[in-house]
Amino acid sequence: GKKGQRSKAFDEGTLIHAILLDTMADDLGIVDAKDWRTNAAKAERDAIEATGRSAVLAADLGKAMIAADRIRENLAAFGIELTGGQAEATFTWMEQADSGRFVQCKGRVDYWIPGMPGMIYDLKSTANAKPDVCARSIVDYGYDIQMIAYGRATGADTTLIFFELEEPFVVTPLRL
Repeated sequence: GKKGQRSKAFDEGTLIHAILLDTMADDLGIVDAKDWRTNAAKAERDAIEATGRSAVLAADLGKAMIAADRIRENLAAFGIELTGGQAEATFTWMEQADSGRFVQCKGRVDYWIPGMPGMIYDLKSTANAKPDVCARSIVDYGYDIQMIAYGRATGADTTLIFFELEEPFVVTPLRL
């Protein structure tokens, strides 16, 4: 979204997502301010964003890192570790349409662990990680179609990982 129009939950979820996948190192500018209300903080944020990076308050980054650690612990209880793979892997493949013509497809997965059959993890932040709420989100947002396509592209099994943004940072992995 446009600057100032992103929701707090979106920003938190995006930040935690990046920490979990270890994809934020060069894309982040840390601002040591209490909040974004001062002109100095706004100017620093604007200067960071002008370089194509994302600005984050130091305190918010600290909270997100704690949340990511807790989410990792909760994932470990399910036997899931985001290690030994590739974050934000992009795939291209061909699909045959009903007309018989072939269509080139492209997708980007959050985390891919190659192998036979391999595993794809897709992270989704949510306010409520109850399984029935997650199942409804899968259908509402077309995650089922997305995950089937990723599986067809790679041959890997796919698991959606829903994680809450508040204590106790509940996670619900759903394998499709």
